[in-house]
Amino acid sequence: CDAVGESSQSVASEHLSEMLLAVMVLAFTAASGYAFGGAGVCVTPRMHAVSSRTALLSVVTSYAAEQTTSFTEFLNCFHGHFDNVAQVVSEREMGLTPREGGGHEHIHCHLQSLPFGSGEPCKVVLANYYFNGQPESIFRTRLYSMRVQTADRDFGDCIEMQIYRLRAEQEALLRAAGGDASAVQWGAADVSPGLLIPECEVYWSHSGDRFEGRMRADSITVQSPVLKKAVIVQDDVALSEKYLWCNDRGHDTEGNYVYGNIHGVPYKMDRVQWATCPNVDGDGSGSPSANPYSKK
Repeated sequence: CDAVGESSQSVASEHLSEMLLAVMVLAFTAASGYAFGGAGVCVTPRMHAVSSRTALLSVVTSYAAEQTTSFTEFLNCFHGHFDNVAQVVSEREMGLTPREGGGHEHIHCHLQSLPFGSGEPCKVVLANYYFNGQPESIFRTRLYSMRVQTADRDFGDCIEMQIYRLRAEQEALLRAAGGDASAVQWGAADVSPGLLIPECEVYWSHSGDRFEGRMRADSITVQSPVLKKAVIVQDDVALSEKYLWCNDRGHDTEGNYVYGNIHGVPYKMDRVQWATCPNVDGDGSGSPSANPYSKK
């Protein structure tokens, strides 16, 4: 009797699941403008359930493929060398100097994918930022851990990028290797919670022919270990096959300028095929004609 009862319950449960699934698909198809059946056709709940599974599987598969394609496209763009020397040359010709002078510093960004996280839901990239086309003039090194987010409350379907500081020993090894990430061993310890810069996540969304990134809040307050004080940070970024634009700027709690462009103009770094170039500003007088820049 127990076996018969369990069997009956199983069948009833299966029928109920099929009917619920059918109702879900009917609602989905009604909202999407599709319809099952037609004039003179009687479609039973079981038939709906079979069609439902196929339809939902198709939708889910297509959606997952779109997200994977978008993430792959992002990662294909988010690597290599980027430099704003063209922007700097143009500004110096107009008489604009860095910081309070209304122009930009000459900065270079080198992005390298790290050999861990393969097959995982996230990818990790090392970012080296340095001044004046000189790799030894590093002013910032970060690890970026990225993963796909679906239906984020503020950004919908997007790519979440968490930002980590480097361990001191890793920075030393990287410096000894001339900035070559492949010469250093990386692992889970490099993206531990203690290294995460809180509330600095950037959320990237596909927009036309590029990706645009923003923080969740308009600004955040970060305790700078270098300046030994709180800095209010604002940041928005854009990435394409051809460029990486960073509008990273900060001021202290009293409103005094700390870094970034005073007019809120992004650092417009083009993708380049080189890691070094002569100092555009030279001894400070500016010598743009000495720069062998060519965009490729």
